[in-house]
Amino acid sequence: MAFVTIPNSVTSIGSSAFGYCSDLIEVVNLAETPQAISSNVFSNVNITACTLRVQAGSLAAYLIANVWKDFGTIERITVDVSGNTVYIVNKNSSVLKLVQITDMLGRVVYDGRGRTFSTPAEAILVNGASGIYIVRLFSDDNKVLSTKVHLTN
Repeated sequence: MAFVTIPNSVTSIGSSAFGYCSDLIEVVNLAETPQAISSNVFSNVNITACTLRVQAGSLAAYLIANVWKDFGTIERITVDVSGNTVYIVNKNSSVLKLVQITDMLGRVVYDGRGRTFSTPAEAILVNGASGIYIVRLFSDDNKVLSTKVHLTN
């Protein structure tokens, strides 16, 4: 297994849960608070060569959490904007099942249902007036990560 996504609902991870997953290169952990884990959870896995991806608001906590801080790269799942284009940066396409963009009145201006989000980034052109929009990222475990963005034409 090269990629694993840990849903937000996981509050603990057992001993050697990912032990001997020597092909592991990327872990996406959607838990807002890092699980307290022992070093043997990733026994015989070179986590210094692995990437850990977390929700944007959780990055600081993972950078100091035991074991999680030992990952070679720790990145946040991000949303970036340039003009009227929204960029979803998420190198593990299995974590997102839907991206939806709405205006401040709740009207859907982009609905990614039925679309696969590929790596390493997706550019979504939003046809609408300049203004504030809400970008919602729906994960495999139905966790919703939302952020406000300002789009300009």
